[in-house]
Amino acid sequence: MQIGVPREILAGESRVAASPKSVEQLIKLGFDVVIESQAGVLASFDDAAYEAAGAKVVSSDEVWASGLILKVNAPIVDEEKG
Repeated sequence: MQIGVPREILAGESRVAASPKSVEQLIKLGFDVVIESQAGVLASFDDAAYEAAGAKVVSSDEVWASGLILKVNAPIVDEEKG
């Protein structure tokens, strides 16, 4: 199963639903993990850290096509459509 981690879009939100360490653990459990480019920047995690943990850094559309989405906040209406 693919797990997607989108970038949070609420004003003032600096958290991300998965750290590189948690991504590493999910991958060890057999999940494929994709994360939206720049999703972790405000939480001080760059794309390279997620790639080093085994995630694939992708576009928003690719994240929202995942079977399971991890978010800090509930999705906003039509967030997956931009």
